[in-house]
Amino acid sequence: MEDEVLSNDLAHILVAKFFHSLLPDLKSGLVLEVGARARSGVSREALVPERLQYCGFDIIEGPNVDVVGDAHKLSQFFDSESVDAIFSMSVFEHLAMPWKIALEFNKVLKPGGIMMHTTHQAWPLHEHPWDYWRYSNDTWKCIFNEKTGFEILEVAMGEPANIKPVYLHPAVAEVEIYPAYLMSVMICKKTSQSKLEWDVDIQDILDSNYPH
Repeated sequence: MEDEVLSNDLAHILVAKFFHSLLPDLKSGLVLEVGARARSGVSREALVPERLQYCGFDIIEGPNVDVVGDAHKLSQFFDSESVDAIFSMSVFEHLAMPWKIALEFNKVLKPGGIMMHTTHQAWPLHEHPWDYWRYSNDTWKCIFNEKTGFEILEVAMGEPANIKPVYLHPAVAEVEIYPAYLMSVMICKKTSQSKLEWDVDIQDILDSNYPH
């Protein structure tokens, strides 16, 4: 029953669509997963077709990690326009400057390269203090747009949820009846080289030790 429900969920459908139709016209290519560390023994390398090269990138060394580094400096680890596709799963909420990440993705992606990212529209606070953002369908276009060199192809929110406040008072009395979603998914492609720059180092804005 659970598998049937998730297979009909719009967010899960979009994730499956990305992997099922990943770069069909290429006999070879580089697919980069950002946040690839198999923390619970979960690896997504098998989702990438064998004809494509998989590379796992993470800020912390561990299982399934081929390159260790901060995604805010991704272009220091990969050559310009050398990557065919990028994806991440439940990572974007932990990226302190996602707009800077978008510019880094733009640098390393080939023209026409595609991306898929999943994160949360609603989720409990986790991995504090490195839990920064929540995303709706409308958030993605503020990050991936003409100015950052991308065109959004599809977005979806899925896994419906209810938010139930611990303390009831007039301002939150009806919160539970409004929609919330545990997943937010976006697929986009690179359309141009971005001219934007964001010359801010992560250590200059955080008062906590960003995980490394």
